[in-house]
Amino acid sequence: MNKFNLPLASNTLALALALHIGSGDDAHLIADKEHNGFLSIDQLKSINEGLGQRRWLPVNTDVLKLKPGHYGTGQLINGVPRDDANGFNYLDVDQIDDQHVRYEQTIGYNGISYVKIIHGYGDGNNVSAPNVWGRELRAYPLWQGGATKVGTVIKMADNAFKYKELRITYANGGGVYITTIKRRELMSITGLNPANDALGSIQLEIDLEFKDKNDGTKLTITQNFSHEDYGSVAQGTDVTEIWEIEGVM
Repeated sequence: MNKFNLPLASNTLALALALHIGSGDDAHLIADKEHNGFLSIDQLKSINEGLGQRRWLPVNTDVLKLKPGHYGTGQLINGVPRDDANGFNYLDVDQIDDQHVRYEQTIGYNGISYVKIIHGYGDGNNVSAPNVWGRELRAYPLWQGGATKVGTVIKMADNAFKYKELRITYANGGGVYITTIKRRELMSITGLNPANDALGSIQLEIDLEFKDKNDGTKLTITQNFSHEDYGSVAQGTDVTEIWEIEGVM
C-alpha cells in the first residue's frame, strides 16, 4: 500500500493553487502567435509545427545553427548556393544528436530539393558523407502510352518547358531503353541494334519537336526511321516506340 506525506501534498497543492491564481487571466486564455496563454507562444508554435505549419525564420538565418524543426525561410546563410534559393524556401532539420543532423531545403519557386548531412564530429566536416548540398532528382510523369507514327502529337500532363531535362522510355527491336536528354525545341533519340546472326546492325532515329514555341504540353513525332547495314545500307523496317516521358527536376 502506498503511503503519502499528507502535509507535503497539502503544501504542494496550496502552492500550485497560489501560482494559478496569481497568473491572472493568462492561465485561461488561448495562446496565439503574439500572446502567452494556457500555453506559451513557443509551446503553441511547437504544436502547430507538429501539425504541419512552419516557423518563419528571419532573413540570413544560419542553417547550420538551427534546432530540429520545420521552417519557412528567405535568404539563408550556409544554405543551398543557388540564385533561385534566395526567395521562399521550405527547410527541414532532423537530428539524432549534435554530430548527426540532416538538412533538407526545397526551393519554393521550382520545387527543387537539396539535402545536406552532418555525420561526424559536429564540426560539419564529414569523413565519408559529402560536405556540400546534394540535389534530390525527381521524375514527374508527363505521359505514358505507345507512339511511333510520324505526325503523332503527344499531349503531356504538364508544361514540359518547366523541366530542363526529360527522361524518355522507348523500345525498338533491340530492347527497352531509358535515356535522359536536355529538353530542347527539337530532340533526337538514336539507337544501334547489332545483329547476332550476321555482320551488321540497324541504326534507328526518332525526332521529337515542340512545334508551338508557346505550348510545352504538345510534342510531335517528326521523324522515325531506321537503316539496315549488312554490307550495303538499306531502309529498315524497325522503328522506335515512345513508351513514357517524364520531366526531371
